[in-house]
Amino acid sequence: MRLNGPAPRVVVCDNASSDGSMEMLRQWARGELPVEAPASPIASGYAPVARDHRCYGRVQAERGGAADDPPLVFIETGGNLGFAGGNNVGLRYALARGDARHVWLLNNDAVADPDALRALVDRIEADKAGMCGSTVLHYADPETCQARCGGRFDYAKGGPTGHIGEGMKRAELARHPVDPATIDYVMGASMLVSRAFLERVGLMWEGYFLFFEEIDWAERGRRAGFSLAYAPDSFVWHKGGASTGKLVDASYYGSPTDHYFLRNRLLFTRRHRPWLLPL
Repeated sequence: MRLNGPAPRVVVCDNASSDGSMEMLRQWARGELPVEAPASPIASGYAPVARDHRCYGRVQAERGGAADDPPLVFIETGGNLGFAGGNNVGLRYALARGDARHVWLLNNDAVADPDALRALVDRIEADKAGMCGSTVLHYADPETCQARCGGRFDYAKGGPTGHIGEGMKRAELARHPVDPATIDYVMGASMLVSRAFLERVGLMWEGYFLFFEEIDWAERGRRAGFSLAYAPDSFVWHKGGASTGKLVDASYYGSPTDHYFLRNRLLFTRRHRPWLLPL
């Protein structure tokens, strides 16, 4: 809400939270709840401010809401649809409205620099790309990089090789530019996609539930003729683990995180490189 440049419509998709999150968001939107963020790299907190907002269920949202929707929209998806499923509800809302040039997927545990979105839009338009990523820094260690846009993928092994620039200090980044042609996927914590990309490639595949969605999306995008872009001056601080940290069932491979990562590596390979499944 404090971004520089043209103000976007902010759409918050709640995937059936069971901890009172939606009621807290409504309180915040009514100006009844202050924001406390003492460890934030951007600010320590904000005083309550009432904001014009509207709440929808999934069916209403996917029809595009109303013509006079305010700049802040809350959507209750009605269930835990996973990363792709929850985001796709918001993407269907945007597509049904037809008034978005770009859609920015921003994780619920991320804080954006005021110029983050403007830098993304400038870069995706300059490169005529379909998808663009940010410089993602660690929230708990604000000068250390988590990913420069995204990462690379080792197709022979069926898995990511790690995020580009992970562990680098922010001061070093400018001296080591990244060639967007070497990026295989954009990190889902901050990912801008064009309307043309959405219309031609479609939404994220929901079969993964957690992990590999953005890798799959980028792969499909390249096959449809879209390139990936990187906006190095778009800074986002990401906590990480806001979803996986709440998973407690450890019946598969020691943790649900391992289960989804290993399972989805196989699913991705079967979808895109089936001849590599024996590896």
